[in-house]
Amino acid sequence: MGGTSSYPPYNIKQISEDKYEIEMAVAGFSKSDLQVEIHNNQLTVEGSKQVQSDGHEDSYIYRGIGARQFRQTFALADHVRVLGSELKDGILRIDLVREIPEEKKPRLIEIA
Repeated sequence: MGGTSSYPPYNIKQISEDKYEIEMAVAGFSKSDLQVEIHNNQLTVEGSKQVQSDGHEDSYIYRGIGARQFRQTFALADHVRVLGSELKDGILRIDLVREIPEEKKPRLIEIA
């Protein structure tokens, strides 16, 4: 698995031998601003802030929370499946599991 950009910052954690988690810092984004998609072993996370429809523009003295549009892509290894995602406290967590089919697992051959 490898990302293509450094924004937003992210971590890839190994939870157990076959379970992984991607943590992505997306402070300022809501669930409706984010999209997580998997297609052909490519996991894509996109973020786009919705423009306020009431025409009211907030005026900031200083704006340090990045809310720029992003697209982050991760190449997933064969047999890796996305279990789900959760947004909590400004962190998007994506749970992954590697499920190797029985016929692909190594096995010992008895010597006669």
